[in-house]
Amino acid sequence: MDENKLGSHWDSFTEEADRSWKAELASDTLPNDNRQKFPCVRCGGSGTYHGVRLHQKESKCFTCKGKGYFLTSQHDRDKAKKRRESKTAEKQAVKAKEIKKKFNKFIGKHKALFDFLLANSGWSDFADSLTKSAIKWGGLTDGQLASAYRMKKSCEKGKKADAVIDLSPIRTRLTTAKGNGLKKPKLRCGDNFSFSFAPDKGKNPDFLYVKKDGDYVGKISPKGEWFGLNYSKEANTKAMIEIAKNPLDATIKYGQLTGQCGCCGRLLTNHKSIERGIGPICAENFGF
Repeated sequence: MDENKLGSHWDSFTEEADRSWKAELASDTLPNDNRQKFPCVRCGGSGTYHGVRLHQKESKCFTCKGKGYFLTSQHDRDKAKKRRESKTAEKQAVKAKEIKKKFNKFIGKHKALFDFLLANSGWSDFADSLTKSAIKWGGLTDGQLASAYRMKKSCEKGKKADAVIDLSPIRTRLTTAKGNGLKKPKLRCGDNFSFSFAPDKGKNPDFLYVKKDGDYVGKISPKGEWFGLNYSKEANTKAMIEIAKNPLDATIKYGQLTGQCGCCGRLLTNHKSIERGIGPICAENFGF
């Protein structure tokens, strides 16, 4: 066959295939498409969203994906949605049942540990996160278990007092603030130390909880016994002794270093308050 004729036949074949492909691609918009169509209520059948959009370049309707119609009625789509939601709810119920079973098994092995985490979740963010994780997933990972047991062991070792520190001046300030209507008074002193009362209904009523840089480092009994965690360095004990000598100066120091009130922790804006490190209302509430 002549090469020119062969090339002509090939060109006509590819053109026909191209037309067929384009026709198939545009089948949804062909005038002879007799399928029943249900206009999209969200865009009014236009396929374009007319409301305000932020950070979105496309203007097509997301509900119908720009077509402007559906091939099923709203009633049928609602039924299908309910079926999907029902199946999802069933899966969630099965998953919740499995997690509960797993959690009961976890409690059977580590009840004392979980009780410890639950009792200490009020002051320790770490204990709180582990408690929530155990409830959500039905237990803890090997790494989380190891960390939790280390924390428990550290707290148990802390039953022997590291020192006896007279913090009655701080206790007096917190008691005064509580008497003036503050439910959870807190005193911030020195290099980011804070003191607050333990919960009245907890395991350590009338104790003072101590935090450094927002992390729990120990507690002080009504008798002045200082129980620090293992990771509490000796420097913390020394700092506590210095703070106890003059809590007011330590509170002022905190306020001047951070620009926040040494009592409520709010930003100080008044010039005199900035110099003093304590706001006037807090100074009155705490008896300074």
